[in-house]
Amino acid sequence: MRLLVLLFALTQAIGLDKEAAQNRQKGIEFKNSGQPDSALFYLEAAQNQFTLLKDSIGLANVKVNIASVENSKGNYVRSYRLYQEALSIFKGLNDIQGVIKVYVNLGNQELRLNNLEEALSNYLEAEKYSLDSDSHDYLAYIYNGLGSILIEKDFIGRNIEEAEKYFNRGLELFKESNNTGQASFIYNNLAIIYKEKGEYKKAIESYENFIDNAVKIDNQSYLLKGYHNLSILYKAIGKYNLSLENLKKAEEIAISISDPINYIHILSNLVDVNMSLGNFHEAQFYLEKYKSLRDSIYDDDKIESLTELQVKYQTKEKEDLLAKEIELSNERKWRNIFLTILSLVLIAGLCVIIWLNKKRRMEERNTLERQKEIETLKASIEGENKERKRLATDLHDSVGGILTAVRMIHSSYKNQVGESAEKVDRLLSEAAETVREVSHNISPATLDRYGLKKSIEHMFESLPDTIEVNHSINLPEGGVDKDVERAIDYIVKELTNNTIKHAQAESIDLQINVLDNALMLTYEDDGMGVELKMNSHGLGLQSIINRVELLGGTVQLNSSLGHGFICSIEIAI
Repeated sequence: MRLLVLLFALTQAIGLDKEAAQNRQKGIEFKNSGQPDSALFYLEAAQNQFTLLKDSIGLANVKVNIASVENSKGNYVRSYRLYQEALSIFKGLNDIQGVIKVYVNLGNQELRLNNLEEALSNYLEAEKYSLDSDSHDYLAYIYNGLGSILIEKDFIGRNIEEAEKYFNRGLELFKESNNTGQASFIYNNLAIIYKEKGEYKKAIESYENFIDNAVKIDNQSYLLKGYHNLSILYKAIGKYNLSLENLKKAEEIAISISDPINYIHILSNLVDVNMSLGNFHEAQFYLEKYKSLRDSIYDDDKIESLTELQVKYQTKEKEDLLAKEIELSNERKWRNIFLTILSLVLIAGLCVIIWLNKKRRMEERNTLERQKEIETLKASIEGENKERKRLATDLHDSVGGILTAVRMIHSSYKNQVGESAEKVDRLLSEAAETVREVSHNISPATLDRYGLKKSIEHMFESLPDTIEVNHSINLPEGGVDKDVERAIDYIVKELTNNTIKHAQAESIDLQINVLDNALMLTYEDDGMGVELKMNSHGLGLQSIINRVELLGGTVQLNSSLGHGFICSIEIAI
């Protein structure tokens, strides 16, 4: 009899063990297919069954699976607790492979939450166990994680050289295991590193490898990302035709897989690249598509919000009906609750009114202060322009006149001076020419007489032969507003002056175009660059920003040490 009971219990246990394994497998399949709620249903059933069976290995593994699902749903607290429980079980069983797996997953979760120090600690633990035990199944993932931390700009111990080493180790391991998908991530990260180091050939090769892998695994999203990133790199190094070629490939994929978010960024880059190539009609075409898609995305979001509000309203309506039914059975209780809520609402309403009134006063004060700043800035610019005119006039009339008089006197003594006469003549001519150029540069006379384009070109003609200047200035026949012309003239001369004095540049590129009722200026040099700091610029750059903001425009500065300088300005006209 006892033997029969034991056989029955053994049969039940075997059946339960099989069912637990099946439930776990179903949960994993639902997780991989993007159905987290169904995955949790089967995984938690398996967890209960492994608990009944006292199967520690099965229990620890299913806890890792549940934690992974909760992580994908954003339930990080429960996910972290489950990983810790699984880690404790694996350590108790001395299951090194399981311990490594949990540390890698914890590292991935902390990296996703941007907790970089905690992520680093977990990856290093995983690496230690892997190397001590000669268990290398997860080493590639560990190296990928360590590299990902070390390239983060927010990480205190950022080190792209070490990150590159980790990524290359991980890449070799992924290649050995034919894990093309994970290798793709590393190629993308290596391209980012090479781009930052200025090793553009290596960056291009890495992006091309990323694209090849995307083709092999037939992943259109990866392929779109690869073409788009490669196009951005080509644009950054001035290879606009190659950039345009890759952008069009990315555009085709974005349309085919209906990815409006990436498509809108692609359209923005198509506008920039076509502008750089001088394809203004194509730039206008893509600009219209960009605006249309931007408005469409906004409308879709608005419809979704309205739908959510409608559901909330319907739910609230049902709750109100239920509340009325309960109120009929307990009138006094609900009357007290109503009075309490009403009091709270009145208090809250009063607080809101006070807050809104305070906010309004602050906004009015800020507006007045801003108006005062604008008026002060206007007065400062006007005063500066007047002073420049006065200085130019003084230089031309006083110093220029004196030099002319000296030349006339000198002419009468040429025969007596002898061989030095020609040298003195040349020096006097150079001095007079220098006074004339300085006078013209600081005075808006050239601008007022011949217009913005001629004023800028005249200034470029006076630059040293050691610097190459490429410029394209396309303005409407009637020109633009005089205030805008004066500001642009000042800005270009200020930027050029900075380049000549400080940048040690070999070339300057200037593009000024009017498109869609906006003047767009792009100034670029290949000099030593500057370290731009938040809310901290030199007087020259701050003066440029002030003048553009005064005209309602925007300024974007892009520069770092050793990587040149770019200034982009847009002003509505």
